[in-house]
Amino acid sequence: SAVVLSGQMQDLIMIDANERLVGNAMLYSDTRCQDEFAQYAQEFGLERAMSITRNGCDAASLPPKLLYMKKMHGSLSETHFLFGSHDYLCWKLTGKMVTDLTNAATTGLLDYEANAWSEEILQYVGLKSEQSPRLEQAICSTGAITKEAAEATGLKQGFAVIHGSGDAGSSTVGVGAADEQVFSCYLGTSGWIAA
Repeated sequence: SAVVLSGQMQDLIMIDANERLVGNAMLYSDTRCQDEFAQYAQEFGLERAMSITRNGCDAASLPPKLLYMKKMHGSLSETHFLFGSHDYLCWKLTGKMVTDLTNAATTGLLDYEANAWSEEILQYVGLKSEQSPRLEQAICSTGAITKEAAEATGLKQGFAVIHGSGDAGSSTVGVGAADEQVFSCYLGTSGWIAA
């Protein structure tokens, strides 16, 4: 009854004011932003970031990547951002720029307590919350397949699209680790233990 999406998380996908991609996506495993990470650690502070996001930060995290892209492109004021491959697919299918809370929680940009983008971190990297995707629960119906997407994919126009969760969240739920008594260990290109 609906298309449900999932995909790689913690990517940086930039879209300009004309709804065109700005360069290639920076994948979660990209660690070229060592200098920007050192700057973020010194100026913003990793303990401060951890107290807001409840997640560690390194050169692969989104704040250093955003600082890097700002340095490469100058102002990012006209740019919108998506943070996962399923965010991008959702946007192309529905025209809606959203991300799920699971993906958002791993970006280093989410205020954990508020379940909202951290204005403090966004301000530091020079962005506004309107440039980031709207936050929603992974199970929400985000929208419907547009006429343009239907023509490109062969899917039925108006068919419901559920944004879904990122790959880590989907696999954790898929193996049953949403149950309090079940733990999951994933070993692959990356790895994690989830409960």
